[in-house]
Formats: sequence, C-alpha cells, structure tokens
Amino acid sequence: MMPHELTCDCGHSFASEKEKDYCGKCGRKVFLDPAEGRRHRLYNYYMGTIIVAVLAFITFIFVEVIAIPILKF
Repeated sequence: MMPHELTCDCGHSFASEKEKDYCGKCGRKVFLDPAEGRRHRLYNYYMGTIIVAVLAFITFIFVEVIAIPILKF
C-alpha cells in the first residue's frame, strides 16, 4: 500500500502505509476512511453501554438476592 497523508484532530499530519494508525503527538487512532472512524467510535459507545448495563444488573442481583435477606435479621 502506498503511503497516505493522515491528519489527526489535534492537527498533527503524518504519512502512514496503514488504513489506521496512531497519532504520534496525542496517541489517538487516525483512520484513512472517515466512515471507519465513526464505526469505531460507535463501537466504543456500544461496548461502554453494555459494560455499564451488566454491572448494573450484577449490582441489582447482589442487592436483591444477598444484601436484603442478610439485613433482615
């Protein structure tokens, strides 16, 4: 693949032979295709939401099944 000029949101420009690479200045991922960058960002939001939902469910189960019966004594 030929080197492409990538520009990060921080303003740093660099040449890369990959379709995605990390910015040398700020460390963020920089994508050649903007649609892939949007897909990556949405995937991160999705995974964060799933993790928060699972932790909330585990907390709910702990409170309902373990904490309330123990505190009733």
